[in-house]
Amino acid sequence: MRLGSNSYDVQRTEAIGQTPAKSPPANQITCTVTFLDSTSFHFDIEKNSLGIVLLEKVFTYLEIIEKDYFGLIFIAVDSSSTQQKKWLDPSKCLRKQMVCPPYHLFFRVKFYVRDPNRLRDEFTRFQFYQQVRQNLEEGRLPCNEGSLALLASYVVQDQKKENLLEKVVSKFQKILTCKS
Repeated sequence: MRLGSNSYDVQRTEAIGQTPAKSPPANQITCTVTFLDSTSFHFDIEKNSLGIVLLEKVFTYLEIIEKDYFGLIFIAVDSSSTQQKKWLDPSKCLRKQMVCPPYHLFFRVKFYVRDPNRLRDEFTRFQFYQQVRQNLEEGRLPCNEGSLALLASYVVQDQKKENLLEKVVSKFQKILTCKS
């Protein structure tokens, strides 16, 4: 049974976007991970840690149960100065994969499922939705017009729900301030 709330830790996420208050000890490095909702968080790990150590910290932070579908991407620069996106290999040392700081990675869906209803966890489905939404907005999702229209309609419905919720909260805030 899962005891988590499927939400980020509010105290930790209030510091998003800020540099770490202190530098990590000499035997540690700081990795910044940007999530699908464009927020970031700093994770401190030992210098010689394998990629799985960082992955597990990210999964714990996000309360991800179905871990097989997700991974971390980083931008690698080769000898000819060309940039290439690479998946973090959990079985290899992080510093050998990412040659030099800054250690900035991006949380992404690595494997898609044919039927999202097969996903057991609602938060996992939400992460898939975030990735599909991002791919639609960036024009990176190859599909026919019918599928594209259907997916876009889901995004619009979700945005309308968000806007409606914001309006309802705003109205309640006005009512509460008038009664005070």
